[in-house]
Amino acid sequence: MPYAKFQFKAGINREGTDYTNAGGWFNASLIRFRKGFVEKLGGWAKNTSNSFLGTCRNLFAWISLAGTK
Repeated sequence: MPYAKFQFKAGINREGTDYTNAGGWFNASLIRFRKGFVEKLGGWAKNTSNSFLGTCRNLFAWISLAGTK
């Protein structure tokens, strides 16, 4: 079987439908485009090593009166 060259459009186009965007990307999650090619994002990193016991019910952004987070 001979090789076939695929030409994809870089970027995500949500203006039309999936069918009208032939050769392009309509929907994506956790990817980026570099030099016209799709790359998956490299995972997650912990923001802090702090933890707590129990079940988290709600989170609020809190800043002290001194301005520290």
